[in-house]
Amino acid sequence: SSCSEKHLLLSLYYPAEGEKASEFVAAYSILDRGGYAYSPTLGWARRKKVRMLAEGSVFKGTAGHFGGAIVDVTPDEGKLHKIYKYGLAYTVPL
Repeated sequence: SSCSEKHLLLSLYYPAEGEKASEFVAAYSILDRGGYAYSPTLGWARRKKVRMLAEGSVFKGTAGHFGGAIVDVTPDEGKLHKIYKYGLAYTVPL
């Protein structure tokens, strides 16, 4: 249930504004995510790098405390449209 004291992260996680990950993370790894995205309007574009908590991290507390965010990784040049990185927490109780 979502009332479990610990949750295993199955997705990458990027804390939402106002979320303090240090308050609920029990065990974690941090990854840098970047790379390229392709679209017909931009061609190949290098996405901005973001630091995210890795899959397999363990959160303590109830699931509602760690929602995460979808991050804008649009490059500074060539902004014909936005590019996003999924950073919402997808967890299972332990």
